[in-house]
Amino acid sequence: MTERSRTVQPLPELTGENVESLMRERIAATKTEKTVVPMLWQGLLEMKIPTGKEERSAILYVPREIPQGSPFVFLNVPEGEETVNFLIESGWMDAADRYSFCLFAAQPVNGHWGSAADEAEYLKTCYREEQTGRYFLPQLSAYVVGYGEIGAELQKVVMEEPIFVAAAAFLDASALDPVWLSKHKEGNFHFGTETIDIPFAEVPVPVWICSRERNAETEAAARFWIDASRAKENGEDPDYGNIYLQAADSMFTPEGHILKVAVRQEALSYKSRETTERIWNFVRQYYRYGRGTHSNMISRKVDYAAMGVDFHRFTDQNGIEREYLVYVPASCAGKKAPLVLILHGASQTMRNMFENGLWYEIAEREGFVVASAESGLGPMPTLLSGDLAMAHRPLWHDVITNEQDTDMEYLDELADRLAAEYPIDPRRIYLTGHSMGCMTPIYLGTSKAANRFAAIAATSGIAMKKNKLYPERRGGMPIFLTMGEYDLWPYAIDKQSPLTDALDTYLIENGLADRDNVEEVRIKNAEQSQHGMYHDFVWKDVQGIPRVKYSWLEKWGHVSLPAPNYRFWNEWFSKWRLDENGDRIYDK
Repeated sequence: MTERSRTVQPLPELTGENVESLMRERIAATKTEKTVVPMLWQGLLEMKIPTGKEERSAILYVPREIPQGSPFVFLNVPEGEETVNFLIESGWMDAADRYSFCLFAAQPVNGHWGSAADEAEYLKTCYREEQTGRYFLPQLSAYVVGYGEIGAELQKVVMEEPIFVAAAAFLDASALDPVWLSKHKEGNFHFGTETIDIPFAEVPVPVWICSRERNAETEAAARFWIDASRAKENGEDPDYGNIYLQAADSMFTPEGHILKVAVRQEALSYKSRETTERIWNFVRQYYRYGRGTHSNMISRKVDYAAMGVDFHRFTDQNGIEREYLVYVPASCAGKKAPLVLILHGASQTMRNMFENGLWYEIAEREGFVVASAESGLGPMPTLLSGDLAMAHRPLWHDVITNEQDTDMEYLDELADRLAAEYPIDPRRIYLTGHSMGCMTPIYLGTSKAANRFAAIAATSGIAMKKNKLYPERRGGMPIFLTMGEYDLWPYAIDKQSPLTDALDTYLIENGLADRDNVEEVRIKNAEQSQHGMYHDFVWKDVQGIPRVKYSWLEKWGHVSLPAPNYRFWNEWFSKWRLDENGDRIYDK
């Protein structure tokens, strides 16, 4: 085993004055052939943790050449251990290198923790700092590992903010105060500005609980997670003990009954590499995404190699390094298949977008190829960062700048590449995305690149800037947009907003209105209906063909989840194609 460096580099303070110079330095230092959006700090790093009391810090390990959007394992260092030594000897750093994840280690002072009550604030602050993405863009949810008495306090943190955890393991870390747990079970989880709550007892997290002793306290903690997962006992596993599998539907699991809770009585060595491997093999099964109580999901973690996902990189016509992934499901074998090209939002990546909306599952079921495009790195707009100095992250530049339309040209070129490299029907290419990945299609739909696409459907986006109307564009672009009730922008269509600016553009482009009457057409001419959580508005042409469609979703936040994506395919993409002249045809 190669001797590891134990040198820890402190992360610099990011300010409005130094962030751009730091970004130039970090982008040059982390340039790699493996990804165009690398984590901009790598190696062993120390992050200050602002507790408001004594100065505290956490130790991070970020493997070399790892892409932004990668998962983090958040753990507390066991009592009596020196942080870097523990991360090395336990095998966590080797596992991070091997499986491409990052570590965020909450650490004791001089190897010793205070009481759980005294450390609670520090643990909560670390937990929230991991989510901020000030220095790193993490996967939206983390894997959490708790060791010992302080790990039990960390388990309480997870119980209080469960929607940010994909899976967890707690070793000798389930001795929770029964009074606290009983009171907590009766409470509700509330997110941000939402006016709705959901009982804590109904928010699942896949959890492995392993303890030297199995007593009333550990049983109560396990029962909390078993009940939240709607699970029933389903045999025993030699590594994980008693297994409880999800036995009833949950709004958190669109793939079905995938949740697992495991409970084992065993004295495990925290520093054992076998223990670390066991923990990782349990938590790695899951992926979590979403914001809010009713727009959050747990899914199986994608195994890109096993699925045969292809990764590509090229230099585009403007000299910009580009990256994309492609999945051709077995259902496409032996035929020219449609293509759905998906675009990630700001502070997301092509991998995140591929997994967030279960596009791979929809592609397999419906028989189309799916490609996910990576953007480039750039500074977060003030409206999204809150004027907080943050490291550069993946952004689509064309929708926020007045520069050359390099992203539009990239997507046009990418459509050519995909059609040449894969068995794709060039008359059935579709574009979708979320947030900034929705703004980009809104902008692209009136560009010369629009001629490649038969239709657009995207979620949680607005007209960020005025569309350019290219004379080369052919006909009106059919478009289906969605917005959540608790999204970043107003969802109503009867008042002028960046959303209605986008709708107005496409009502005019599709010949359904002109500039003088577009507001009246938008408000009065839509066919309206409600289907469960969906409030639908459809504008049709004189032949009765839907050209513009909009839906807002009750109780949903700023997310891209599978349910609307199935609608995008079944109600929109599957209906539209290009004819031999490049005109758009709707198949009723």
